[in-house]
Amino acid sequence: MLENKLQQNYSFVTEWGSKGTGNGQFLRPHDLEFDKDHKYLYVVDRDGNRIQVFDKNGKFLFKFGEKGKGDGQFIVPYGLYVDVRGHVWVVDRGNHRV
Repeated sequence: MLENKLQQNYSFVTEWGSKGTGNGQFLRPHDLEFDKDHKYLYVVDRDGNRIQVFDKNGKFLFKFGEKGKGDGQFIVPYGLYVDVRGHVWVVDRGNHRV
């Protein structure tokens, strides 16, 4: 009986993106998170060394980051978190930093 209550029905809603380096394309999407108001969806493009930002319908809005060791640059961004103030925290695996 409990098994039936735990069973969920899922359905496909939508998808976006394709392989590539253009806006809205990904080399290796790895992590994602909405901001607290669900206005922005931040997506880690791990092998693209950038974060892309979309609205909740999948429309590309903007991006930040590029390959490198300087401020605002990444080498294998791996995860992210958006805090309640809207600050975006990115774990940069290749540069060993947050």
